[in-house]
Amino acid sequence: MSENRFKEGMQSTFLRISAISLACAIHCLSPQTAWADAPSPSSEEGSAPKAAVTILDTDVNTIAAAAEDTERPVQNGATAIMGASANPAPKVLILYAPYGNGHKSAAEAIKNDIENRPQKPVVVLTDVTAFLKNKTKDNTLSLYDQLTKKMPEVYDLWFRFYMALGARRSPDKLPVVRYYDADKLAEFIRQEKPKVIVSTFNHATEVLIKLRSTQQIDQGIKIAWQHTDYVEEKYFANLSRKIDMTFLPHGDMVRTWIKSYKVPASKVMSPGIAVNSNLQKQQTAAEKDVFMRTNGLDPQLKTVTIMSGAAGVGDFPLMVQSLASSTSEPLQIVALCAKNKPHYDALLALKSSLPSNIKLVVRGLIRPEDVADYFKSSDVVVGKAGGLGSTEIFTIGKPFVMLDINGGQERSNIGFFEARNLAVGTRRQKDIGKTVQSLLRDPARMEAMVEAQNEFVSQLDNKRIGEWVGTEALRTKQPHWISVGIKCVVDQFKAFF
Repeated sequence: MSENRFKEGMQSTFLRISAISLACAIHCLSPQTAWADAPSPSSEEGSAPKAAVTILDTDVNTIAAAAEDTERPVQNGATAIMGASANPAPKVLILYAPYGNGHKSAAEAIKNDIENRPQKPVVVLTDVTAFLKNKTKDNTLSLYDQLTKKMPEVYDLWFRFYMALGARRSPDKLPVVRYYDADKLAEFIRQEKPKVIVSTFNHATEVLIKLRSTQQIDQGIKIAWQHTDYVEEKYFANLSRKIDMTFLPHGDMVRTWIKSYKVPASKVMSPGIAVNSNLQKQQTAAEKDVFMRTNGLDPQLKTVTIMSGAAGVGDFPLMVQSLASSTSEPLQIVALCAKNKPHYDALLALKSSLPSNIKLVVRGLIRPEDVADYFKSSDVVVGKAGGLGSTEIFTIGKPFVMLDINGGQERSNIGFFEARNLAVGTRRQKDIGKTVQSLLRDPARMEAMVEAQNEFVSQLDNKRIGEWVGTEALRTKQPHWISVGIKCVVDQFKAFF
């Protein structure tokens, strides 16, 4: 009897110890306790110490010293030092390309979203064209500029060909991939040790897919891509299949990705294209009056602003002359030439020959916030149909005339926007005046376009990008020895009895 009681007591004690040990192990390994001293993502900012943030803009010649790899983020807001016992903050690498300004602007907006989170990983922004072989970078940038400016139909043919090829072939087998030094990029990634890589350039995403498929980078790195155009080609969906997350500009595209292209729903979301949050700030009547007078504009005149990207794509003198000849009423034209000095010089020479009812204000390269204020002060905006630039106009809320002069992805963007009454496109720059006047003379049409833009923007939530990236960067990996620990407890129990 006493022997049975002893055995029953030992069984009970061992079971309790095993249960307590197992519970403690699971608790210690749970993600909720990884940042026990830091606020949760939903906590109000300032309620607990924050992790330090470092924002780096690098190329391959200015790589920041790589921190040691870590399974857990920094605790108590302390930044780890090489060789110290504390874990360094997790890192996010964002790759962009300088073909136009949209890819970098989207990358910077994503960086800002991450920076505004209570828990902040280190963010490294890098121009992926630094990894192009030899002089390929200069050649490709020059070729892109020349084709889009002088031979847009040739560029459109190339774009259509690449879309067709990408629909049939795996992304890592496409021709642009071989222009990149994959080994050099892989070494850079191994030095930086990011937990998450975000690409805002589709060809960079192709190279990342190659590095993952050839196991040249850590297979645990999460890869995400921001689609910066409203193009629903199968090629782009093929990118999404090979990575962890795609941020699409619109909900209709998510449905296309899932239903038509069979991309898993877990790999796509539609937060929109990341734009600067300052664009959402409305301009008051008083602010508009001050801005316009300060910049030599008359607040009482109808105002049309022309802005066609950093390169000033299109024929600005032709468009200004078209606007000037389209009306006998007073009209104010703002030409933002950006980096295009020939346009700037030609327009200054043109000013004296314009009719007396036309006021022309010419500007070169100005700050992005000033560009936004010119848009906000305008009645109609004329510009190129890039994905990011168009989204910025919609965010501000202005009747928009899109220039269909580049072909390629911009022609697809125009089709997407016109189908939803967000803007109107034209291929004939000499008819810009007629197109603009058709809007100015129809206030109801202008109001309906702005309402459609407001509805469009209301469905977007750029913060979801920062939330996903931040969550994945701070996520604690579950070591494989959890199952080993459970097995040990079971084996000990069996051995004892």
